Amino acid sequence: MQDETGITLVEVLISLLILLVGILAVLTMHTTSVQNNKVAREMTEAMHHANKELEIIIAKDFLDLDTNIYPKQIQSNISNIKYEIDIEADDKDLNNILFSSLDIDDIDYLFAFELIVSWRSFGKEREIVFPFKKSSVGMSPTIN
Repeated sequence: MQDETGITLVEVLISLLILLVGILAVLTMHTTSVQNNKVAREMTEAMHHANKELEIIIAKDFLDLDTNIYPKQIQSNISNIKYEIDIEADDKDLNNILFSSLDIDDIDYLFAFELIVSWRSFGKEREIVFPFKKSSVGMSPTIN
């Protein structure tokens, strides 16, 4: 009998099956990576819109602040996403706010708000919430 060298059909099929499992794992990982990258880009864009809105609010005089313009719809420049910007009154106890650089007697008016940016992505509602305080002397940071 001759020494037969080479591989059998069963060995080839098992090798192909192992290769296929590896390729499917890489494709799944790639798809997940692309989706997470898109969500991260959307979050960056949402934070950009929120920062723009906060800059507008900060620049306005306290008494000129008009919350009736909210909710506001903003169309994305990059993708086909609509962001909704809304402002809600914050129910937290304002007596627990610390003002390290402000004399409390200088504050005539103080309101706590949350700036909410929401959008829909991959079938999920997503939102970013920015708590802030607006007073008659300007904007104060939120301290938890």
